[in-house]
Amino acid sequence: MYVGDFLRTWAAWLQDGCLREGAPFKDDVDPLTWQSLALQIHVAHLYE
Repeated sequence: MYVGDFLRTWAAWLQDGCLREGAPFKDDVDPLTWQSLALQIHVAHLYE
């Protein structure tokens, strides 16, 4: 996976799982902490 692909996948996960109304992971990433950043990076490489 290229960096650009990873960043697009990360952005898609953030949009779907964190930013939209009623998103299931909104409380897991706001406020941003090192732990929530690690979660985002981990999940982004799995998300399709």
